[in-house]
Amino acid sequence: MAAPDELVESKELSVEEEAAKRARWYARRRMSIGASEAAIVAGLRPFSEDNTPRHLWLQKLDLIDVPDLSDIRIIEVGVAMERPIAAIAAKRLNLRCRALSRPAVSKDPQTPWMTATPDRFLLAEDGTRVGMLECKNPANTSEWGREGSGEIPLKYRYQTHHQMQVLGLREDLL
Repeated sequence: MAAPDELVESKELSVEEEAAKRARWYARRRMSIGASEAAIVAGLRPFSEDNTPRHLWLQKLDLIDVPDLSDIRIIEVGVAMERPIAAIAAKRLNLRCRALSRPAVSKDPQTPWMTATPDRFLLAEDGTRVGMLECKNPANTSEWGREGSGEIPLKYRYQTHHQMQVLGLREDLL
């Protein structure tokens, strides 16, 4: 099982600190397949028509730029909503949620080309890690089943299964 780089509470960073951390995170991700890229590898094109396996391969070889998605409104809102979504999930599940200090990338020693950066870990009262939480705030819910049904978009299923493999976990929640 991969050990996360650093398990601590999230803290607010200055714009400069956030930019420097994000640059380091992208550099580390370039050397592996991250969980959010698993659906691309499978050919799903989850976020745009440019998300093809070939396009991803060219990014990993540093032959084309990785687009900066931080200014896209839906992504900006999604990142801002992670903390309140995690708080609601923790209350409903009677568990604690912990975030990795950003940006942290975990690797599985058996498959070092696979990496994961989950939104939160779910912890029991004694601090034992019992699963992970991916915080989603979808603009379009047509791909989702009713709450509690377990029906989630395939792109997120690829993402969470990839993360569970890397982290050695058996439980995930979206």
